Amino acid sequence: MITFGIPLKGAEASNNWKMTCALFMRTMRSVTSQDCNEWRVIVACEDVPPDFDGYLRDSRVEVIQMPKKASIDPMDDKGRKVNAIACKHREYGAGYLMLVDADDLVSNRIASLCKSTVCNGFYAKRGYLYFEGHRCLKVLNDPWKMCGSCTIVNWRTDELPTHFAKDIEDLNQLRDRYIVNASHNLIPQLMYEAGRPLMQSPFALTIYSCGNGENNSLNSAKNLFVGIIKNALRKVRPTIILTAEVVEEFSLYPVKME
Repeated sequence: MITFGIPLKGAEASNNWKMTCALFMRTMRSVTSQDCNEWRVIVACEDVPPDFDGYLRDSRVEVIQMPKKASIDPMDDKGRKVNAIACKHREYGAGYLMLVDADDLVSNRIASLCKSTVCNGFYAKRGYLYFEGHRCLKVLNDPWKMCGSCTIVNWRTDELPTHFAKDIEDLNQLRDRYIVNASHNLIPQLMYEAGRPLMQSPFALTIYSCGNGENNSLNSAKNLFVGIIKNALRKVRPTIILTAEVVEEFSLYPVKME
């Protein structure tokens, strides 16, 4: 069983709530289009998107309703939601967990991979960068260094937190104690140091969406292009044209920019 955990920003924290919802609904289609039925989705959010009711009819989809926090740093907001997802994952007995940013897309082969392989988890050596509205992808080396949706960890219950973070100080203590709460670009190395190295995934796990106006990490840069140049372009490889196979595997469809 693979659990997909999605931390979703609230309406007040979004630059464009309508766009945030549209991107999230595309991500939901992606994670729920697995070629194997053994999956679960946990969403942590303050505000439930208006078109989400259909997914809630599926018993494998669960929402953690988070309290609203005024004037919170976007990465701390994401951190408290990741912590809540990790706590809920512990309640379910732990196992494979893939944290997925609410605007990224994942391969539909992940559930089958986790069902067929028993290991500490996986990291992606290769991924894709998608600029919204374009007809091609950039191939990324080591996408886990810049994208929060590129590792899968087979957690044990004792490796997961037991309570929701009460405040930022508590969250920082949880980050120091639990690898799941650490920055995504540290997780493969921290797992290795813990004696639980991750395997390289046999295929690309993720499409990292850029240029949609809702990327927390890129929005924290002075402008979008500075963020892209600093965090992405030095890692890109050749451009590939979108094919029908890639579109189907990742449930990639254009989201109208408004």
